[in-house]
Amino acid sequence: MVPGDVRGLLSLAEPPAEGGDSIDWEGVAAETGWHFPADYRELVETFGSGEFTGNVDFGVPPRHDEPMDSGILRSRPPRAETARLMWGGNDSGDSYYWNCEDPDPDRWTVAASAMGGILLFRMGAVEFLVEMLTGRLDAELRLNYSDVTSYEFVGWR
Repeated sequence: MVPGDVRGLLSLAEPPAEGGDSIDWEGVAAETGWHFPADYRELVETFGSGEFTGNVDFGVPPRHDEPMDSGILRSRPPRAETARLMWGGNDSGDSYYWNCEDPDPDRWTVAASAMGGILLFRMGAVEFLVEMLTGRLDAELRLNYSDVTSYEFVGWR
């Protein structure tokens, strides 16, 4: 698997039959200043908003028919050296963020707030999801998927 390649997630779960979400990425960037990583855009366009295996979810920017302050951008941080933008989480209280220090979003890495601390991962969002869901992520997150053998994605739209 190429790091960040959505094919890793497709090998675990099928996307909704109706497909993912259609987002005007340039419109979102023009209005908010945020450009998103390519792996995340592919994830959204393939799966849409929803959750994996019952409790791991990720947010999406608003679609063309939604207000710009909805979805993933409703509480965006200011651009700063320590800026983090939340993109997902789980029902056990872990939250997943991008470290947005690099001006190139394809080089953003993942941070997770879990068990009272911040964990840093040198990978993008899609690779993080694959590694976490398959139990290969060496981290103390509240959820452990090492014994999961069947995965499902449930879309929210």
